[in-house]
Amino acid sequence: MPTFVEAAVRAGHRSRAERAAAAFALWAEAIGRDRPAALAARCRALLEPDDPEPHFRHALRLHRTGDREPERARTALLYGEYLSRERRRKDARVHLREAAETFRRHRARLWLDRARSELRASGEDWGTAEDRAPGRGGVTETLTARQHEIVALVAAGATNKEVAARLCLSPRTVDYHLRRIFAQLGLTSRADLIRRFTAGPKPC
Repeated sequence: MPTFVEAAVRAGHRSRAERAAAAFALWAEAIGRDRPAALAARCRALLEPDDPEPHFRHALRLHRTGDREPERARTALLYGEYLSRERRRKDARVHLREAAETFRRHRARLWLDRARSELRASGEDWGTAEDRAPGRGGVTETLTARQHEIVALVAAGATNKEVAARLCLSPRTVDYHLRRIFAQLGLTSRADLIRRFTAGPKPC
């Protein structure tokens, strides 16, 4: 249910997210354990329009006594993404690093990619050789696997918001990647990218 709440929030379906979060909160209260309570607090943070920070902090405190490290990492990632949007990059990096390190230990590649993307957007380069997409050919070999996914979606007509929802990234991170892609491929606009990758074989 917490994953559904996050996806619904990112897709702009707030009322569905609120109903799901409310049902989960009732269940978590009935269970009376730290981990469900932490996830309920994370859901509240995602739905809080003004000041989600207390809910993120409360969730992280509850996660400390839990037994599922990757869930704490997901909360840290979401908190870091929020702090990045608030331009508190130094604070954001603390939580993003924690998330990335946990995902790497658990070999959660997709979540690790997301944490690395957010770290790069915050000004810290976590790129490694693993980020390179093999066998692409030509200049697009310089793009990461994540950037290839973004290119494919943009070339198919997706907006930044739609790309963000599809790949579980923030719109800010998608914009960062697109600027890097333009610079690496010598493009000057979104239209140039679409023309380039719809005129011939697609990168993904």
